[in-house]
Amino acid sequence: MAFNYQGTRISEPPTYAGVAGEAWRLRLAPIGQRGKADSDGTVGGFLVHARGAHPLWNHYAVSVIHLRPIANVKPPTITKPGATHEFLILSLNPEEPLPPSLDVGPGWTVKFLTPVDVVEQFTAADDAVADQILELAVRAIVDGQLSPDQDWRSVWKQSIAQTAAHFADGTHGLPRS
Repeated sequence: MAFNYQGTRISEPPTYAGVAGEAWRLRLAPIGQRGKADSDGTVGGFLVHARGAHPLWNHYAVSVIHLRPIANVKPPTITKPGATHEFLILSLNPEEPLPPSLDVGPGWTVKFLTPVDVVEQFTAADDAVADQILELAVRAIVDGQLSPDQDWRSVWKQSIAQTAAHFADGTHGLPRS
């Protein structure tokens, strides 16, 4: 399946595909080689095509960043005490092309609409756990369980908080009794 958006074509198969869309994992350049210092905070990201999520656009960037200090970058604003990471959903501007590849390096940018759809801070043991939370969120979008649209902010707030709590207490993935 190819991703074709404003003349941008991603011919690679999606990382995840479901009844409501497809998602492609971004390949991050090593820290210090992404072009901008603030990009070094990105733990993981996806380009997502969410069919029918909004009547005027249905392409999103979904990512997680860490909230640790980065040299030569303004310190992060932590709004939730103890937060270590931030989950973001950005509606992509339908009038702009996507970046030419999934390889995130110098010059790579996405043009997004404001306000940002979802911003949720959470606590994770490490970047690997934060990335797992990101993957679960993206899968929920493409499987049609959650919408990336800003109208779902309250649902995302609860979902991210509960998922992070389940990872922290070791109950994530355990069958319910």
